[in-house]
Amino acid sequence: MFTLGNINTTDISSKDSPENVVQEYARISNYIFYKFSKNVNITKHSKAWWNNECSTKLNTYHLFKLLKD
Repeated sequence: MFTLGNINTTDISSKDSPENVVQEYARISNYIFYKFSKNVNITKHSKAWWNNECSTKLNTYHLFKLLKD
């Protein structure tokens, strides 16, 4: 099972041991992220409060891909 509690951290006597622990943590974290995440596509129909200013800012973002927009 992919759980962080199953990572063996009892023997970190060599240089490779901590690296293996970190790699296992990264592998499990990646698995968990992709298992429970979902893609969300924002559209002008996303929320009831969506207005023309939101549409304009979304279009600007799509053009330039800048988070500040």
